[in-house]
Amino acid sequence: MVENGEIGAVLIDESATLKRIYYYPDQNKLILSPENPKYAPLVYMGAELDSIRILGKAVAFLGNL
Repeated sequence: MVENGEIGAVLIDESATLKRIYYYPDQNKLILSPENPKYAPLVYMGAELDSIRILGKAVAFLGNL
């Protein structure tokens, strides 16, 4: 389960990405927000949600920044 504001692994069509997730069921709206401020959030509504699958929650990051 991924709560609003947490980072999740998301499959969009055939591409996987890590994004901060905000889901609003009353509006049938999903916002995928990148951590990099150079990129705009991705917004999906209604039938567009059919192409989205949340694979899981990111719990750790290992690597050099």
